[in-house]
Amino acid sequence: MPKAFLHHFGIRRGINLFVASEVPPDTGLGSSSASAVIMVRAISTSILKHQRKSTQDQDNTVLQALRNIKQVACEVQTCLEQGDLDEFARLLGYSWQEKRRLAPGLSTSFIDECYNLALQHGCKLLAPLNF
Repeated sequence: MPKAFLHHFGIRRGINLFVASEVPPDTGLGSSSASAVIMVRAISTSILKHQRKSTQDQDNTVLQALRNIKQVACEVQTCLEQGDLDEFARLLGYSWQEKRRLAPGLSTSFIDECYNLALQHGCKLLAPLNF
């Protein structure tokens, strides 16, 4: 599972992974899941470091994306309170596009392919907004 995870996220450089467990190997009791969780955390930490540095460096692209995400969060609350699920769906799509601007590696070509395939087949939940 760890090798598949690294391949899926396009990680070509090595990482050190240490899991201490009393679970016997190959028992199906979660050691692979623990490894996956550790790797997800490592990737997300890298993304957050990049985002923090970009914010400190006053990167306009990242700062504007963060402002837009904040605005969308307020609008999403209103949509949910009013029961406007169509607008809620459009806002989620827009928010995802803004989040992708925060750091490289936030999405993968596979995720993008799935996203676009869903849109092509009429998925409204992912439809981007034109602000």
